[in-house]
Amino acid sequence: GSSNSHNQNKPKGFCLSAFIEKIEKIHGRERWEKLLDEVHELFDLMETANVSWVAAIQGACLGHLFELALTCDYRIADYKTTEFGLPDLSLGLMPCFGACIRMPRLIGLRKALKMILNSQVISSREAYRIGLVHKVIHPLDLEEQARILAEQIIKGHIPPKPQQQYKPVRLLDKCFEAPISRQILYYITKKKVLSETKGFYPAPLKVLEVIKNTYPVKNQKEALKEESDAFCDLMVSPITRHLISLHLIKDRMIPNLYGACTFHNLSSLERKKKTSQNPAPTEAESKQKQYNVLQKRIGVKSEFDFDHNATESRFVAKRMSEPFNSHAFLKDLSLSNTASSEKLKKIAVLGAGIMGGGITHWLAHYPVSVLLKDIHPPSLSTALKTIHSKNIPSEKIRPQMDHSGFHNVDLVIETVVEDLEIKKKVIAETASHTSDTCLFATNTSSFKVTDLAKAHPDPSRFFGLHFFYPAHQTPLVEIVRGEHSSDDTIISAAQWIRKLDKIPFIVKDHPGFLVQRLFLPLMLEAFWFLKEGIGIPQVDQIYSAFGFSLGPFRLMDEWGVDICLKLIKSMPWKQDKDFPKDIFKLRPVFLGRKNKSGFYIYNKKGKVESVNNLIYTDLQCRPASHNINAEECLERGLYRMVNEAAQVLEEQVVATPEELDLALVLGIGFPAFRGGLLKYADEVSLKTIVTRLAHLSKAKGERFCPSRGLLTQVDKGGTFYK
Repeated sequence: GSSNSHNQNKPKGFCLSAFIEKIEKIHGRERWEKLLDEVHELFDLMETANVSWVAAIQGACLGHLFELALTCDYRIADYKTTEFGLPDLSLGLMPCFGACIRMPRLIGLRKALKMILNSQVISSREAYRIGLVHKVIHPLDLEEQARILAEQIIKGHIPPKPQQQYKPVRLLDKCFEAPISRQILYYITKKKVLSETKGFYPAPLKVLEVIKNTYPVKNQKEALKEESDAFCDLMVSPITRHLISLHLIKDRMIPNLYGACTFHNLSSLERKKKTSQNPAPTEAESKQKQYNVLQKRIGVKSEFDFDHNATESRFVAKRMSEPFNSHAFLKDLSLSNTASSEKLKKIAVLGAGIMGGGITHWLAHYPVSVLLKDIHPPSLSTALKTIHSKNIPSEKIRPQMDHSGFHNVDLVIETVVEDLEIKKKVIAETASHTSDTCLFATNTSSFKVTDLAKAHPDPSRFFGLHFFYPAHQTPLVEIVRGEHSSDDTIISAAQWIRKLDKIPFIVKDHPGFLVQRLFLPLMLEAFWFLKEGIGIPQVDQIYSAFGFSLGPFRLMDEWGVDICLKLIKSMPWKQDKDFPKDIFKLRPVFLGRKNKSGFYIYNKKGKVESVNNLIYTDLQCRPASHNINAEECLERGLYRMVNEAAQVLEEQVVATPEELDLALVLGIGFPAFRGGLLKYADEVSLKTIVTRLAHLSKAKGERFCPSRGLLTQVDKGGTFYK
């Protein structure tokens, strides 16, 4: 016999997104069936050949790479950097190269279901514990130990084909391998999956069905065929396509935050042709070409101070008219030379309320030190108690009531009460205690950043950093560029946010910014529903059934009812026609979940106990006195959002439909399986939406009049996506 040793020597991991980009381009069930048959034939050849395969694994062994490793006879791994997992379900996919068949055979049914359905990524030590790998090795000894293992196989000291059938040792695992116990486990798991996905996402159910029908394996060829058929069913599903599209949108937004590519806007084929036909450009020519692309994309007049011999080339843009497209700026400009995000190590948070505490909670997980300032000791105490309950080291956070230590701070994040004069006063006072290089961010949700920047002595270092509740969990952060915010300030903020594992969306300084402005039409329509006698839970249930993670009233409670009302007031041009005036009669004590009383009443754990019937009293409407058709309820809210989204794109508050869709999925829980608001609008048809809006404007009022942006989009071709 002979032995082959395969070393996946990639400590930094493999590129999952590159694989996703390839599968997105494969259309048609027949092509997928042919591809999977070829892969299964290759993997089957590896398993049955008179050859022993030793996989020496270093780095991220995920997805299809992990499935390849499962076909090997022996797996040894670096104990420091190696991770194993199947992230397919998080993308709307499922394993397709045999993992659903081989995993239960190797580690048992219970562990396999847990790892696959949870898209769980485990360390090499944990993989060794559960039986996925045979040895864990020091990284420097990995290749040598692989060769030693191969030699032992050749000499006959260890069997060439080890026993692959799982044999449970613990009593609990033995119980789950019994036929009746397996059926109970399938039933419980399916019930949990339906509870978590509401039946909207088919991939977990497909995985469960395949494993149920094929384990214990009797005929591997038939089992692999069933897995392939299930995967092909998913790949022709629009839900899977939508989820893949959103993943790629997110991935394309962030790769160049740490360095740009000269030919970033060219396809891979064009890039290959260009580089093969022409001689390699010099470094200076590459950077000049990069800047030319940048100038074309941002659409502004620019002057360049460009020193070809300098170690750091700097881009100096003089904005002559409109603010430029900042996402294009981030994608095309090499940021590592111009930004100072590495210096943002000492952070001060002003305000220890719900949002300030949440931001501090998030920061405490990273290598930064945090000063948490509040003038109210109870607020500091509550914030610290919540943070420390999560086992976060207390030495990383310094609570205080004054400005001591602020002269050493690199970034200040203001989260005080949403009052314009109070915010200006706090900003001016705090700025006087900081250095001339300290950046200053406001977390305002209802005021223009440019207006608040007037209170700061250097508006170029002032910008908006808009987090969403809960700040430590929601991945989206809006970076708001004020009229005087400098390029370096915005770049530093974007780099810093990415390094701390959040996704930055750079937007224009407009009331409501992006996400809240797009949620506003649905919010206002929800108040109209109340005035018409439609109950609070009925509206929320309709939108939850559509796929929203929270209905409009629950989301307003999460954000804060007071914040939502201030947001409405910040948009005076809409007040005459877009909402009933009675909404400002709501009692100021109804703040939402943060004080346990909003549209719903909450218990001490923050769970909904009941509807707050006093809301109906304040708004002078009869609760649940009228039923509404679910389709009409969705059309009135969603079509108004589409109407506003078209206007947002025309005003270039955000650069592309893709970014807008991703922002709504991350920011308000728009159903990801629908691909985003604008993808949903394209599927409905913009002409249909315009027709329906025109009809509603006659029946309900001019708030439904199609916007100029939507009408323009229809004239251009009738879709947001090309």
